[in-house]
Amino acid sequence: MTPKKRTRPPGEKKLLRLFRRAGRPLALAEVKQALALPARQLAWVEGTLNRLVEQGELVLLKGNRFKGNRYGLTAKLNLVSGELSVHPDGYGFVTPDGGGRDIFIAAANLKEAWHGDRVVVRLEARRGKRREGRVIRILERRVQEVLGVLAQAADTYYVEPEDEHLLFNLIIPPAKLNGAQPGHVVRARVTHYPTAHLNPQGEVVEVLGPLEDAEVQTYIVVGKYNLPDKFPPEVEAEAEAMAGALSPKVMQLREDLRHLPFITIDSENARDFDDAIALVKKPGGFYSLYVAVADVSFYVAPGSRLDQEAHHRGTSVYFPQRAVHMLPERLSTDICSLRPGEDRLAVVVRLDYDRRGRLRRTRFFRAVVKNKARLTYRLVQRLLTEKDRQLRRSFRPFVKMLNHMAELCQSCSASAGGSGAACS
Repeated sequence: MTPKKRTRPPGEKKLLRLFRRAGRPLALAEVKQALALPARQLAWVEGTLNRLVEQGELVLLKGNRFKGNRYGLTAKLNLVSGELSVHPDGYGFVTPDGGGRDIFIAAANLKEAWHGDRVVVRLEARRGKRREGRVIRILERRVQEVLGVLAQAADTYYVEPEDEHLLFNLIIPPAKLNGAQPGHVVRARVTHYPTAHLNPQGEVVEVLGPLEDAEVQTYIVVGKYNLPDKFPPEVEAEAEAMAGALSPKVMQLREDLRHLPFITIDSENARDFDDAIALVKKPGGFYSLYVAVADVSFYVAPGSRLDQEAHHRGTSVYFPQRAVHMLPERLSTDICSLRPGEDRLAVVVRLDYDRRGRLRRTRFFRAVVKNKARLTYRLVQRLLTEKDRQLRRSFRPFVKMLNHMAELCQSCSASAGGSGAACS
């Protein structure tokens, strides 16, 4: 979803207009005087000025014993606010809040800024089309936790960040280890950010385990790429509400194909089953092939919280042990998975072939199906090509249909001139 544009409060608008008219930095007293309001109506001014500084619209210019602090418009002072992205080689780029070309920041000009910080930079040079600048203020620290491996050098413990954009090791005082040992992958909270001479410090808030552990490796990838590993409670609640038993009314609006011998064929480690197939060979050598795909659209209405969350995630991400799903597991691995022995809603295409493997008719419709067996690619190979007798006895109800599928595949390939395109 596109974030809603923030409406600027009247007080902020009034102050920004004042600074534009002034055309120079102003002290707090000058701002109050220019507003020409009674003293009792000026309590909001300083807080609003500080908020505009946090937003990057204004910058606070530190004074000295001759001249006090002043506020100035960043645009008028050749300053730009934006998000800092640090390259592993040490330099960085700032993406301006208002859009436009990125600003190159040399390593020496990053100062204490970290990857992800929102900063103010002063434009200092232009090399061709590239603008260069220097960080002069950090508006917001956005990296508050670090995921990495705990290491030890002499009496010093530190976390080596998994994110290569974070250029500093995070020092962990011994009292803040919380049971972590060198070699453990940990999640640590930043308590002190880096300065010109000191590394940042933090404390361990979670010990994940040894680096070589597969589940820990999964956690590292999830954390490193900021994958959305948990669903908001309201999305989970909506999924649960949609996953009730199929009502007779819903069933009546669909074709009932539960009598057909639908099967799924997937890899050995598949965890959810999106599609199933069934084949009926008719007298005269004609075939009707049914391909059923789980009808996710029945449960995920356009514009719903489920739909918005799925749009935000874009896809599911699979790991050896688990997955980060696009939809809550109640849907993705249960109601919208064509599990064996369960009635499921599906969108079906029926493909009618003649005896020569030529496609004659297609028809799309919504139906109720029931997966009769979960097969794997290796299992089908053993049934059809290796003709494993024991397996063929175990899967006797499906062997004949699988043989017919092989026949249809060969006929399709022959009708397409041996390319196999019609069957794929």
